Amino acid sequence: MKKSRSPPFLAKCDAYDMYKRAVPVGELRLPPYDTDAETGNVIVVRGEVYCRMPNCPRAKIAFCSTTNLRNHLRGQHDVVLQHVFDGRATRLDRENSISWYNSLFEDAEENANGEIKHEEDNELKFQVDGHNEVKV
Repeated sequence: MKKSRSPPFLAKCDAYDMYKRAVPVGELRLPPYDTDAETGNVIVVRGEVYCRMPNCPRAKIAFCSTTNLRNHLRGQHDVVLQHVFDGRATRLDRENSISWYNSLFEDAEENANGEIKHEEDNELKFQVDGHNEVKV
């Protein structure tokens, strides 16, 4: 099995590492895709490697890159995607991507077995600070 390639700016993002570990074993349910307000095109976050379309067999099988996921969405699901500029991510793109991965775990706690538990109330939140999770 090929290892998925991650954007370098996500290398130190704990939430991204948790995303890659939790999705394939069913410990994290991903939200539906967001769409661009003006065009209605589907937004794929930089670094994403799992399909979020309902009932897709690739929902828990990582693509080797976000580009391959985007090709899958266009080819298998006939989705029109928001245009992404090739090359290096802008600072805003990096911040938005990291923020999205952090949001997946905002009301969650990872127990000693690596399982992610979602809290019903909003008292427990996590903020990624380098490699450390910090309770807020």
